[in-house]
Amino acid sequence: MKLAPNKPYNLSFESEITGVDTSNLKGFLRMSINGIEYGVPATIRKNSIDVSIPPFESFVKVSFEKELKVPVKLEIVSPEFCLCVWEDTFVVKPVVKARVAPVNIQGSGKVVVKGLKKTTDIDKQFERAGITDPRVKELIKKKMKK
Repeated sequence: MKLAPNKPYNLSFESEITGVDTSNLKGFLRMSINGIEYGVPATIRKNSIDVSIPPFESFVKVSFEKELKVPVKLEIVSPEFCLCVWEDTFVVKPVVKARVAPVNIQGSGKVVVKGLKKTTDIDKQFERAGITDPRVKELIKKKMKK
């Protein structure tokens, strides 16, 4: 599963738990990153297990400048036992952010971009800069991909 470090995620698992009262169970999604284990609480119901994962950036203090593979497991815990009911690997991909400010749009269709600043939404930056022409927006986006 591929994740962005700046977004929350909700996971839901179908479950069939028998032989124990589910009100006595606790669940955790456990992740190991650089030798440190992080746990996110899970809500256990009769037929489902739900996990709300906050953005990784909010609780993991590592750089997300390159792809990071994170082993994860879902555990059900009671006073008598601990069961690992699911395992996988999350791939946390870096979020590429750029803010552009058009300086000069030449008649030949070339776009000259001067100075980049971080932002999260390129369309908001186009709006702030007063760029409305979809062809110009596309040219700038192509330049950013290079």
